[in-house]
Amino acid sequence: MLNKISEAYKNLIESATAKLVMANSLWILAEKVIRALLGLLVGAWVARYLGPQDFGELAYVVSFIAFFQAIVGLGADGVVVREISINKAKAGEILGTVFCLRFTAGLTCWLLALLGVVLENGFNDSLVPLVFFVGLTLVFQPADTIDLWFQSQSQSRRAVYAKLVTQLVSNAIKVALILTSMPLLAFAVVSALEGLITALGLIVVYKSFKTDERWIFLKQTGFKLLKESWPYVMSGLSVAIYMRIDQVMIRNMLGATQLGIYAVAVPLSQVWFVLPMSLATSLAPYLARKKTLGEEAYYAFLLKIFRFFGLTALLISLFMYAGSDYIVKFLYGDAYKDASLILGIHVFSCVFVFQALAQSLWIVNEGKGIIQTYQTLVGAFTALTLNYVLIPIYGITGAAITAVLSYAMAGVFSNIFLAPKIFRMQFGLAI
Repeated sequence: MLNKISEAYKNLIESATAKLVMANSLWILAEKVIRALLGLLVGAWVARYLGPQDFGELAYVVSFIAFFQAIVGLGADGVVVREISINKAKAGEILGTVFCLRFTAGLTCWLLALLGVVLENGFNDSLVPLVFFVGLTLVFQPADTIDLWFQSQSQSRRAVYAKLVTQLVSNAIKVALILTSMPLLAFAVVSALEGLITALGLIVVYKSFKTDERWIFLKQTGFKLLKESWPYVMSGLSVAIYMRIDQVMIRNMLGATQLGIYAVAVPLSQVWFVLPMSLATSLAPYLARKKTLGEEAYYAFLLKIFRFFGLTALLISLFMYAGSDYIVKFLYGDAYKDASLILGIHVFSCVFVFQALAQSLWIVNEGKGIIQTYQTLVGAFTALTLNYVLIPIYGITGAAITAVLSYAMAGVFSNIFLAPKIFRMQFGLAI
């Protein structure tokens, strides 16, 4: 297996400019890996400290707020970056309009989230203050609009620096909370602080690389952006559903303790997603260049990407499956021992996620974004349906099985109807 991976990777990088691909990949990968590892290691310590019950409550609130985060972003990232790249002179009105829309959406969603939990559980329920503080991230989230300016000007490193500093500070605070035996609510407050520090950091960095024009709000620009971006909002919400709905349903059906056990396994599986995301970003321009050379060269290179991603994901999945007992015990302790089975199942979602991210390269080059929307809807429907059926029967094991099947349906098997040519390539078959 290792020889096949090595050979596939050699063939892949030989088809592009190896040094440029590797340099770009390593920069992107380093930032994502640092953030992921910090979150994973400190998160494991937090989980050990809080225990399955309290950690489950925190995981529930974070998943609940994630649905609103998909709305607040307005699905406008790609549209904004494209528009500013085309016409830099309009950067002030575009960024100002998007920021105002996002801030309005963030404040509204925060209040709606609070209202929802109060109406369902009562004002004195312990979830209310947790939702209050974790939900504040929705109010600070619009500051990410600054990052879109940096992306449009190929200055993403500026945002990376700000976000990495935020991660270091927030994780240091979490460690301090553990060492001083602080209660669950304190960790929810850290979520709000993290959002605030990120916003302030982006503002500070922005002052050294501003737009030429002041940010202003224009109603006409707002309508134009919303008209184009609303399908991406639906897509983002669908992604949030099939990635997060399992945790919401587990808490409501089985209780917070079971969710706490399930929630520690998921990051151990999803931490690997940064690898194909980083490589896909770096390989995108080279695949686009291959397309200009003709269909044969284009699809030959794309097939190598699918094969490399597939073999890598399979190796990772088998490794994590074999070591799941040891990994869970080492990171989380005996209180979470049942999470090893969940990890052993959930990690095979990597196979389908890696293939879906490889397909995203093809989607961009072919201008077939609507396929991605359909795929996320398929994933959301699969997750909702199977979780409703399997969680009452198999508990959190049923949720893990559902997660893998949801990713499989969204990223691969939906292509039987949506993109038959890509479906064959995802299994390593030439077209």
